Amino acid sequence: MQHQWSETPNYTDKNGHAHKCTICGEHDTVVKHTPGAEATETSAQLCTVCGYMIKPKLSHEHASGERIYVHDNQSCFLPHEAEKALIMLFGAATKLEH
Repeated sequence: MQHQWSETPNYTDKNGHAHKCTICGEHDTVVKHTPGAEATETSAQLCTVCGYMIKPKLSHEHASGERIYVHDNQSCFLPHEAEKALIMLFGAATKLEH
């Protein structure tokens, strides 16, 4: 049987990407991902060829009194109940500055 490879890489894993055969589903040689821009707090690092996420968005930390809050950058605002609890614990505003 002769393979018919896809035009663009449509097989990806952590090691790289490859073209799959449109007939049998096998893939050709896996080629290492081509990293795009480094991951930041707002964007992941993606392969420029296939779009595979090489590194997720970076998390960041906020310090408030004795505690450090680490999160995935979805939102820098604490839920209302958590905010009230922090005010009671630390006696200060909980707006967390970057």
